[in-house]
Amino acid sequence: MTRTNKFITHTRIAEQLDMDKRLKSTVAYLAANRAVITPKEKLMSIFSSRSLQQTPMSLLFTEAVARKYLDIFATIADPEGRVTHDLPDILAMPSLIVDLAQSEAGRTLASFGELYNKVVVNITHLTKINRATDELETSALHELHSIYVKALLVRSYYISGRHEWLTPVMRSFITRTYSLFIASVIARQANLDFSEMNAIASVFALYMTQMLSGDEEDITLPPSYLNITYLGTRADLLYTAEQCAPYMEPDGILTLPSICQFLSDHGPQRLHGYNLGLFIRHCAVLGMYNDSVSTLMSFDYPPYWVHLLLLAVSGVKMSALSKSLQQYNLKTGAMKLAQDLAVFNGLI
Repeated sequence: MTRTNKFITHTRIAEQLDMDKRLKSTVAYLAANRAVITPKEKLMSIFSSRSLQQTPMSLLFTEAVARKYLDIFATIADPEGRVTHDLPDILAMPSLIVDLAQSEAGRTLASFGELYNKVVVNITHLTKINRATDELETSALHELHSIYVKALLVRSYYISGRHEWLTPVMRSFITRTYSLFIASVIARQANLDFSEMNAIASVFALYMTQMLSGDEEDITLPPSYLNITYLGTRADLLYTAEQCAPYMEPDGILTLPSICQFLSDHGPQRLHGYNLGLFIRHCAVLGMYNDSVSTLMSFDYPPYWVHLLLLAVSGVKMSALSKSLQQYNLKTGAMKLAQDLAVFNGLI
């Protein structure tokens, strides 16, 4: 059984948007309107297109095509509105990935091969029809690649199930960026010193290692957490985990609200009264100004955090995140993360 935090529908933002309920109506719509799914052969002209400037995102997409990873997708590409009518709103929200394998309602599609267990991706807004050839075209290759890569990461995280997601090296890098970048933003806002910032980072590192761990591990204290000695000694990390224990959910995992409460109760005096609203106000700068939903989801859903890192090293303007990569000399590491993802045989 896959742990609930690996379901995109169980993320805090998805629950606020009532994603489970929306998925039920979306499944019913897709079952009754299968013609909205674009045949794979009509997509090949787009999938084979290459941009003049190759980025880590586009290289990862190219490798995904070569490895036939795109077979897990059901794509909607209808720029002239020939078959898409009254499309459910969730399919028109690029921020949310619709993975039918993660929905109970999706099981009713077992007899529809083009939909069953697929990740539904809507690229209509990025496409147009070439009048001469009647083929699909796009002038937004980077955005198109980004959507598919994000969806691929979501599926990969979900199916990791009993196992830790990705390799130890990749998990370590993800944890380092997440914990240091968030702690540095909080420290800057509250005028904290270096040791106070590291103490905060160790809490966020614990949370990320919990999210990256497998079902069969001790989620309250993942083994990988004790390896992040750049934030303190093993004794320091154990002490932090012990302090955090009363703030964990019944399933043994922290949450952003409980972390904020912990920082208010046990953090530096200047964080007294710290809450989720302040966290969002401060840390939203790490994401994209024009996609607040994806930014907020990245803080408690690892695939979205990894996607932000890939965007940052692929030329998308995210000043705070890009600056943090430079500040901590981690830009090269983010580039390597993209390369490792492209060749990782266990992605899906």
